[in-house]
Amino acid sequence: DLQDARANFREVDARFRELDQTKAIEEGWRTEADAIRKEVEDVRATHVPAMFQQHMKSMKALHNSLGAVRGEVQKLGEVTEALQLGQQKATREEFDQKVRAEVLGLKAQVAELHEQVSRLVVQGLEERLANLRADVAREVATAVREAKEDYAG
Repeated sequence: DLQDARANFREVDARFRELDQTKAIEEGWRTEADAIRKEVEDVRATHVPAMFQQHMKSMKALHNSLGAVRGEVQKLGEVTEALQLGQQKATREEFDQKVRAEVLGLKAQVAELHEQVSRLVVQGLEERLANLRADVAREVATAVREAKEDYAG
């Protein structure tokens, strides 16, 4: 009977140790999840505003570029008026060709400016998003590895 009682006590003691380990692992996961949650909130608080600021800078650059193009169009309008008034010897076709060439040149400049600004915005956002994804993936991998090590240890 004494040996049976000791065996039962050892089994009960082993079960209590298992329960303590299970509890420690569950609390470890919660701690890791809270840490990851805090890091994600930190990312939201720091990286997202930085991306928004980059977007606003790009929009300002686009606005300034469009203002410059608008000024060029106004100059073209003034040149056109001057040409219309002073172009009595030139034929109408020559005048139209010059205007078309200038308009096409301005359209090409606007398209190039638009493409440059778009590239800047997209490239900046893509780089920040890639960095953010890499940081989060690294943190999650580290947390999972540490949790596995804690569980195995």
